[in-house]
Amino acid sequence: MLFFFYDAEAFGWGFEPEDRHGQRVFFFDGPMEELTPTPAPTGIDVYEPRSLTFVAATELPDVTSDLVDPDLDDDEYDTYLDLVENHELSLDTKLLGHSNNVQEGMELTCELASRGISAGTSESRRDVGAEVREGARHWRLLLQVDSDDHTGMTWGANEGCLYFWIREDDLAHGRFERSWQTLQT
Repeated sequence: MLFFFYDAEAFGWGFEPEDRHGQRVFFFDGPMEELTPTPAPTGIDVYEPRSLTFVAATELPDVTSDLVDPDLDDDEYDTYLDLVENHELSLDTKLLGHSNNVQEGMELTCELASRGISAGTSESRRDVGAEVREGARHWRLLLQVDSDDHTGMTWGANEGCLYFWIREDDLAHGRFERSWQTLQT
């Protein structure tokens, strides 16, 4: 079972290396009876539970994703946009798949910040080497949580999304403590 935690008071965006302290993903692989419900500390907002239904879906990466070739010519770019629009789904809270970006692709943000480099400026994102760009291609969406009035989860003034990311290798080896969280509004 995966448990996702986010410090909604600190409201980390995931651009800065120190944002790591405001999020955690825990994986529990033992018997469920070993888990003990624990009340939230006093003064902490608790969100209402909400049931999720999982469905398999075909998705394509957003055109701003680091998984999309940045050297597409105009015709290839237009064709790709048509493909994405034809597969557009309204799955805004999901496990795995491709992120529904509110702003731009987040893979490079995850790679930079997890390496201890601020990703909060356009300069920091532009002046990266091939090794960092290649590393960005290995990040995968783990969980996307959309703002939801029913649960009281509102990520920013414009009702954004909270995303948890993980490198392919870390996912394959169950190293969920290496995940990275981003937020877009």
